[in-house]
Amino acid sequence: MKRLIEIAALVSVFLVIVGVPTGVLAYDGFLHGHQDAREITLVGRDSSWSPSVIHVQQGERIRLRLTSGDVVHGFALPGYGAMTTDVYPGRYATFEFVADQAGTFPFACLVTCGLNHNHMQGKLIVDPAGGSSSGGTTQ
Repeated sequence: MKRLIEIAALVSVFLVIVGVPTGVLAYDGFLHGHQDAREITLVGRDSSWSPSVIHVQQGERIRLRLTSGDVVHGFALPGYGAMTTDVYPGRYATFEFVADQAGTFPFACLVTCGLNHNHMQGKLIVDPAGGSSSGGTTQ
């Protein structure tokens, strides 16, 4: 009888260790939908963003991964409410959104990062749904 209780206890512990993380991940996937985000990495370096022009389609879910190749930068994409002053070398700041508005949206650095800081700008171009991109997708 003692052996049966030990086996039941081990099985219970195993189910908790495996079952809880699996349940949490499944629930998180359910909450955030099943649409995968298109991931685009922006690198701040030498007072510029690379890439400086990003083309996406209206309705696309976008995940921007921001990092720096030199000093601390900031990032602002006001048209989609993205703003951070935490773009560090070797680390990533992320911002996810649905490109629900067609048009051209400027982005810029928020942290004075050098003499040419004012030139550290770019643009997000959201092409209308069903339309064709004007010049290829940059990422």
